[in-house]
Amino acid sequence: MAAPGESGSDAECADIRVQLKDAQEARREAPTTSTNPDIVSAAQGKADKRIEDLRQRYDALDCPEEATQTPAKEPPLQPAPGAVNR
Repeated sequence: MAAPGESGSDAECADIRVQLKDAQEARREAPTTSTNPDIVSAAQGKADKRIEDLRQRYDALDCPEEATQTPAKEPPLQPAPGAVNR
């Protein structure tokens, strides 16, 4: 739902930014979800595809760039117990 004063496009841009953050978090968390490297790679690939699709949609809507859009550097999460460190 759009906040007061937001046009539909502005609201959609804000929604895409939220979805991008969620997809980036899913990619970051992928190594903690399994000890199987194939499953981890698949989860990361799925998140990468989602991020790329959202960025293309964001660009197609000509959404304004945000000064805070640069992702903050976050430390990597610990791998799942028993996983092989890469």
